Amino acid sequence: MAANNGSNASSNPPGLRTDPAFEDSYARFTEYPKNLIHQSLYPGALEGYISRLDQNAAKLFSTDEVDISFRDYTGPHSAWDKRNISTEDALKDRLGDLTSVNPSGLMVTKKDPNCRFILFSGTDSRSPLNLRREMLLRILTYHQVMSGFLDFLFIFGMKNTYDTTRDLRYSGFREKTMVNSSTYQAYAISQLGRSGRQFELCYNLKSVVCKTDATNPMSQWEWAIRQGAFYHKFDVETGSSLWIVTEGRRAKGKQGKDVKRLIQELVGPNGRPEDRDYSSPEKSFYSNLSIHLLVCYWSVEQWRWYIEWLEDVVAELTERAIHECRLPGERGKNYGYTTSNVQSVQHYEDKLNEAIMVLGTNSSALTSLRKFYQKLLHTSGFYLQKSCKEDIIAFAGKIDEMVYDLSMNVKRAKVLLKITTDRKNLILQHLQNQAIEKQSEATEKMERLTISMHTIGRMAQKEAIAMRIVTVVTLIFLPATFVSTLFSTDIIKYQDPGNSGDNNTGISSQPYMGSFSKVAMDRWLEVSLPLTTLTLLIGFLAFVLANKRAKDRLEKKGLLPIYEVEDKSC
Repeated sequence: MAANNGSNASSNPPGLRTDPAFEDSYARFTEYPKNLIHQSLYPGALEGYISRLDQNAAKLFSTDEVDISFRDYTGPHSAWDKRNISTEDALKDRLGDLTSVNPSGLMVTKKDPNCRFILFSGTDSRSPLNLRREMLLRILTYHQVMSGFLDFLFIFGMKNTYDTTRDLRYSGFREKTMVNSSTYQAYAISQLGRSGRQFELCYNLKSVVCKTDATNPMSQWEWAIRQGAFYHKFDVETGSSLWIVTEGRRAKGKQGKDVKRLIQELVGPNGRPEDRDYSSPEKSFYSNLSIHLLVCYWSVEQWRWYIEWLEDVVAELTERAIHECRLPGERGKNYGYTTSNVQSVQHYEDKLNEAIMVLGTNSSALTSLRKFYQKLLHTSGFYLQKSCKEDIIAFAGKIDEMVYDLSMNVKRAKVLLKITTDRKNLILQHLQNQAIEKQSEATEKMERLTISMHTIGRMAQKEAIAMRIVTVVTLIFLPATFVSTLFSTDIIKYQDPGNSGDNNTGISSQPYMGSFSKVAMDRWLEVSLPLTTLTLLIGFLAFVLANKRAKDRLEKKGLLPIYEVEDKSC
């Protein structure tokens, strides 16, 4: 980062020679955070950050769209310089790296603005951030951002639903103070307007926003929890400030305002003058406290309405289980409870557990922020103690109010969680009662069916006995019937007494007298009795054979009655 010499002074912008250590650190920006001038972590921890960057690069950084918002304030009489960066050259130009236009190849830089906002975001909450890895590392190296800020960037990027829910459980607060005369001079880069007497801090917060138009039915509303990571550096001596704000998704339409829009409104022409005054270290310090309060308020404001929505939805889902009681004589009445009712209640129970956890992490982050600034009042080397004491006290009071609101929301959510759990158990009891009643009804039906089958079985048994009797009688009389039928034919004839045996068709004058023929009777018995005996014997043999075949089939299938098996074993 050499200054321009006389030979190229007319063709290149004027430059500032900076500390060689900074030049070397910036030249190795791809090695961030190992390349930072001053390290507070051991080498293994720095290697761990680089390894996690490699692992998360694919889901954390975009390969297509790049959109980095810069908002710089350079003086009391100048407006905010707004620039959206989409290329590497544009980023280098914004930072002051003029190597692309300096034939000597040396970096030429410019002083830091009085206040700079750098804003990262993604297309949606699960998409990569709209920047590339090299651009991020260049920005972090140029501003010598503490390595702990990476912990809060790793929660962004393309993830599935479970990963997104899991990252909501992470929260932290990092701070680094260098205001003592024995330490701050080592961090000074006077050519960039950095005195080294500074402090850094970073933390993350979560807000909740309704993504659905309020005109839709309440049961169809959708809420989303959004992450925000914030880094702040303040130079106590020069009053210069740096803010790096990262959010997963910018709100659209009626989904509430994102952090970028809120900051623009705060420091814009319609904001309060004292909230955007960076003309002195004292005024700059106060303006930065306003930014902190803004992002803290962003993390608090919608939770009350989210809990109220959960109360209404849970009441709508479960009030039937409270007001409709099952009386002993109301059997058969169907209340229509299904497992889907339990699943719905469980879904909102999970939402409540998630809300309680997030509210707790937000409260911890706000408490840590308040304690940090209160600690500054007792830190030697912080010469703004007297001039900014009242501002810090007022700031701490407002943070306490927000922490109190968060704690009330936590208590409210815990009460609702207890109610939801109890009502879920009540619905489960209703389901059990319904199952018992259905089982009882099924048992009664089976009893009626058993009685009916038993009746039918007895009737069938009686019919079978009757048919067996008929069959036996039929078998007994069948041969005789056959013989009688045979004898009644023309094969055997009986003549009346008046008929001499001639073929005379005349009518006898003597009355017909029956006669008994012993020979005919003998012949009838000789034929009928053997045939009857043979018929009964064949029927008996057929019955025995059919019974034996049936038993053989049952034995092969293992369906032989128990008493039969016991008889065989004996």
